[in-house]
Amino acid sequence: MPFQVGSGLGDGGVVNLPAVVVVMMAATLLVRGIRESAGATAAMAVLKIGILIAFCAIAFTAFEDGPPRRCSPTSSR
Repeated sequence: MPFQVGSGLGDGGVVNLPAVVVVMMAATLLVRGIRESAGATAAMAVLKIGILIAFCAIAFTAFEDGPPRRCSPTSSR
């Protein structure tokens, strides 16, 4: 590897190619991780909304309109 490509600007080189490669590899890994994390977050959001919709559907079927019932054991109903 030529000296100008393998050394930094402070050492008389033009570009530090090994450092550039390492930074690009790290950036690629970070972007890939962010994409996977975004996919997992979206899947969890869909799951949460599905659970809320199921809960509402079950709760609405058990809803009784009218005055509330008495809870005491001596109630007249």
